[in-house]
Amino acid sequence: MLAAALGLLKCGFESTVWCRFNGAFTEFEISDPSDVSALQTKLAEYSFLNSEFREERIPLRELSEKSDGKGILLYTSLFNKRLDSEIEAALVQGVTSVVITSDSSGIGNAYQVWRLNEDYSADIIQS
Repeated sequence: MLAAALGLLKCGFESTVWCRFNGAFTEFEISDPSDVSALQTKLAEYSFLNSEFREERIPLRELSEKSDGKGILLYTSLFNKRLDSEIEAALVQGVTSVVITSDSSGIGNAYQVWRLNEDYSADIIQS
């Protein structure tokens, strides 16, 4: 995710990274390399909890408030029916989802799905 944000920046595109901390989405605007470094530091504090997967995983309300192009790169290690339903709801609201995952089972509504390999390369498995 950090590499993608930095890569977009190097190509001249600013981006927004959404992460869930303490049950709420936090928005990180990436407009220069120091923003990527600050996000990396914030992510070092993150701890995974199983309860995170019972909550909303796409910040759809927040994304719907944006007036510009709406597409997301969704990084996840758990692709389940609930997430697939969120992706479908996002698509209805005009938000296209590209999923990057190590879990290639049960993927349905995403525009594209990329499988992340152990060496951090990625192969497209759905287009």
